[in-house]
Amino acid sequence: MTQPEREQLERDLALYLWLLDYYARKRNRAKSMTDKEYTEYIDAILDEINCIREILEKHKDKP
Repeated sequence: MTQPEREQLERDLALYLWLLDYYARKRNRAKSMTDKEYTEYIDAILDEINCIREILEKHKDKP
């Protein structure tokens, strides 16, 4: 993985963490979502976070 690719993944991770925090703290901002849709949205964010962390961990010692 190149340094620019790693940096992009780290930026993506920061964005997903921000989104998770935002929606977890401000459930009322997602009024148009049903509880099921909200839960699925949070789950999707968590899936992306886990995926990015796995990729970064897998390539942490590789240039």
